[in-house]
Amino acid sequence: MDKDDQVCGDWVELRELAAPGRLTFAPITADLPPARGRRRLVLDEGGMAAGGEPGADDRYHLEDAASWAREGDRLTITGGEFRGTYRIAEAGPERLVLEVQPHDR
Repeated sequence: MDKDDQVCGDWVELRELAAPGRLTFAPITADLPPARGRRRLVLDEGGMAAGGEPGADDRYHLEDAASWAREGDRLTITGGEFRGTYRIAEAGPERLVLEVQPHDR
């Protein structure tokens, strides 16, 4: 995991794979079964991050922009709904798995 492009993308949270301290995401374009309340995380190549939840009309409403930075397997998001420091447990085209680091959330 040495390229930022492995974490860059437009991701949707898979709450059905939730575990304590662990967030699992799939690309927003993935063929997923319907589920209410899937949060969205956008990490762009320029270091901008945004997150949000679907509104009453099921369309995503992203928060104000935040930023992100990566150092090795450590991802830090400054601002927004996903603010915190995570360990990147898995990063690839079909899955992004982040582990919450203690004392950061």
